[in-house]
Amino acid sequence: MIFFTSIAKKYKYVELFQYIMTTYSVICFFIQMVSNLALWFQAVSCDEAFLDVTGIEDPETLASTMRKEIFDMTRCTASVGIAENLLLARLATRKAKPDGQYRIATEEVQKLVILFYK
Repeated sequence: MIFFTSIAKKYKYVELFQYIMTTYSVICFFIQMVSNLALWFQAVSCDEAFLDVTGIEDPETLASTMRKEIFDMTRCTASVGIAENLLLARLATRKAKPDGQYRIATEEVQKLVILFYK
């Protein structure tokens, strides 16, 4: 710590932050939970990820379970968007906020595209 303190004194733009174990534990929990639920996932940030749930029979039940586990562990709500690709999943998540879930079915995609271009 002495090394970092001396650097922070020498360079005014360097700022030291205390390590917060609780935050680290929550992030580890989130990543571990996500990695156990899907063969592939892409972490976007410490609280956002895309999961490939191809082949999962009921992704809506999975989403509900994830949201409950996140709330039980962190007391934070979560929103989930379900769709056939990343862009649509992102749009579905926007529709799901705050604290909900929304699924864009394959049959709805063409209608959505038409709405965006009107």
